[in-house]
Amino acid sequence: MQSSFTIASHRTASRLIQTTRHLNKPRIREMASLGAFSKKHKVTVVGSGNWGSTIAKIVAENTKEHSDVFEEEVQMWVYEEEVPIPKDSKHYDASNDGPQKLTSIINKYHENVKYLPNVTLPSNIIANPSVEDAVSNSTILIFNLPHQFIGRISKQLEGHILPYARGISCIKGVNVTASEISLFSEWIGEGLGIYCGALSGANIANEIANEKWCETTIAYDPPPVDSRAPTPSGPSPSSSQVNLTITLADQEHKDVKGKPSKVKLKPIPSDYPPLDHALFKTLFYRPYFHVRMVSDVAGVSLGGALKNIVAIAAGFVEGRGWGDNAKAAVMRVGLLEMVKFGKEFFGETVHTGTFTEESAGVADLITSCSGGRNFRCAKLAVERGVTVDEVESTELNGQKLQGTSTAKEVNEFLKSKGKEGDYPLFTAVIDILEGRNKVDDIPEMSETRTAPKIGAVNIFQCYFYDLRTTNLYVVRGYNPLTPPDLLQHEIPQTAASKETVLTGRNEAVDVVTGADEKQRLLVVIGPCSIHDPPAALEYCDKLLTLKSKYKDELLIVMRSYLEKPRTTVGWKGLINDPDIDNSFQINKGLRTSRQLFVDLTSKGMPIASEMLDTISPQFLADLLSVGAVGARTTESQLHRELASGLSFPVGFKNGTDGSLGVAIDAIGAVQHPHHFLSVTKPGVAAIVGTVGNEDCFVILRGGTKGTNYDAKSIQEAKAQLQKSSVRERLMVDCSHGNSLKNHKNQPKVAAVLAEQIAGGEDAIMGVMIESNINEGRRIKRRFFDMEKDLNM
Repeated sequence: MQSSFTIASHRTASRLIQTTRHLNKPRIREMASLGAFSKKHKVTVVGSGNWGSTIAKIVAENTKEHSDVFEEEVQMWVYEEEVPIPKDSKHYDASNDGPQKLTSIINKYHENVKYLPNVTLPSNIIANPSVEDAVSNSTILIFNLPHQFIGRISKQLEGHILPYARGISCIKGVNVTASEISLFSEWIGEGLGIYCGALSGANIANEIANEKWCETTIAYDPPPVDSRAPTPSGPSPSSSQVNLTITLADQEHKDVKGKPSKVKLKPIPSDYPPLDHALFKTLFYRPYFHVRMVSDVAGVSLGGALKNIVAIAAGFVEGRGWGDNAKAAVMRVGLLEMVKFGKEFFGETVHTGTFTEESAGVADLITSCSGGRNFRCAKLAVERGVTVDEVESTELNGQKLQGTSTAKEVNEFLKSKGKEGDYPLFTAVIDILEGRNKVDDIPEMSETRTAPKIGAVNIFQCYFYDLRTTNLYVVRGYNPLTPPDLLQHEIPQTAASKETVLTGRNEAVDVVTGADEKQRLLVVIGPCSIHDPPAALEYCDKLLTLKSKYKDELLIVMRSYLEKPRTTVGWKGLINDPDIDNSFQINKGLRTSRQLFVDLTSKGMPIASEMLDTISPQFLADLLSVGAVGARTTESQLHRELASGLSFPVGFKNGTDGSLGVAIDAIGAVQHPHHFLSVTKPGVAAIVGTVGNEDCFVILRGGTKGTNYDAKSIQEAKAQLQKSSVRERLMVDCSHGNSLKNHKNQPKVAAVLAEQIAGGEDAIMGVMIESNINEGRRIKRRFFDMEKDLNM
């Protein structure tokens, strides 16, 4: 870039300051503020045992901290009984050592001395012996009681709960008969006429009550009747009839199997804050109790039940003395059968990731197979040469194992479906429990059932046979890719980086939507693509000085592109080929790129990058404040789906011919939820569901038909945006087609835009500029010297 190029010389900067006096008042985004609602949510915990009291402690701490959203008082229904205060309790009084009502003890001493001793409960928990009174006027009901009581309690509550109340079941397990399987959350929901989600995970109540860190999974699929998404103000670019059909279908509440629900729900009044994932996380999250929100209620519920069968199998092999290898094999097969069971009998509403990535799945399985009651009793049974039922009767003080009953119920269900052979581990467990087989038979039973044959040829042989007769020979090979979460663990985000990213995102959203109080111009500036990290950091240092100097006029974000789109072939960027020698060390490229992004943002520089590869955001998106989709990919369905799940503003460039329609269509598509194939943070292939991204904008970059940065082009673009009911805010790329692919023309483009802004044009909210240390395209040359080439 020549030294004459000026982003904003003192003269241009003055014009930009002057612009703020001509612009209209900010158009504030229509977004809900929790403090803006006239009513607060009231919370009741139905159940006060060991786990129920622990959950009550958690939510009561949060209702007190978030009193703008929740009523502070938390009602807890207590099954009334008279109990003595133990002599070793700090509340013991020898002069009054007789039995007392448990509710009185809890309300007086703030401790459940019978079920959760030596743990102080928040003073805003009110123990109530009347379940009808406890749930009165509550919008959130948390169920935590033995599943045998669900039916009776549901009948008691008829006519006593709000018709629009919502529930969370903390009751692990499922209700299985020979003909069907139902979830406890469904049982509650259908019995009360409400929607009910589920909470489950590797959660030992006493450890949590004593604030030892753990995590849990809450499954809640917000019913469509509770949606408060604004109705589009104009027609969709596609057929309005098709969109209407989709809207009506989406409004119908579905059960956990994806079928129309028997329950006709009443919407939550708009006086209350919306009951969504964010609110439930606010209600349950504590520094010692981390929460992950999902929508898969069936998967979370099944995980809490089926893991008990696997735990029994793990106890069997542990008791046999086969060690950790055998237990790991049992857990692997068991996890696969849990996923298969969910998929087969609950359909596509069940997500594999619920079992493989969540606390309610693999974490709970590990805990149960390491020290849970089902594991311990099965292990003792083998060691002593007795049945599991005998150990249960002597070791559990009258309590019952869930694993044995679940194993029997699941087997009866599978038998009725003719599916026993498809679940070898589940079947092996019940066969051993009922004496038809021995623990020593587990390896053989699993082997014979899990090695299916096709004719006389093993299924694995068929796979290689297929390879020899199809056209897969064009694939050279496969190399393992570092999982995103492993890379993020190796190169974690610093506190300074996180602050930069979040501040940059919020400020960028404000500029994009017109809500920025300073009415700044968003300037995305930097190299076409980075190949030399040290030079990029040097550039960043220089840019930071200018960012601070013009902080009231310009919001400067460093262009930090790591991927280069190619019409044919060529160097594809730092990620794809970091050594620029066709060695394609992509894992190295990802590490180098992530380290660079962490370093840049730790310095205080927000960054922007192009979303080119649809998987790379899993490695890097947590470090970005602004994203862009290029002209070659704006029309791509994959990139629209990807952008719908990003947590920062994304700009879509016009098509390579200069047409704006594809970018406008893209913005319309990105605002909606999508489901598509991708990978998770642990690197597992998955179906991703997004909620949509409303903070997107168009980027005018010119095209084969000419430039589009002049005043006439801007007015035409605004008219198209208005016609399509898209926000009239746009960015202009000073390079590419607008510079006629001559970087020396970028100052001319910037000058024309500055003149329009100074004249009161408020649609131009940003510019994109390519900036290098030295003029030219040679990759090996060090990048950019702003003192030589730029004078902001």
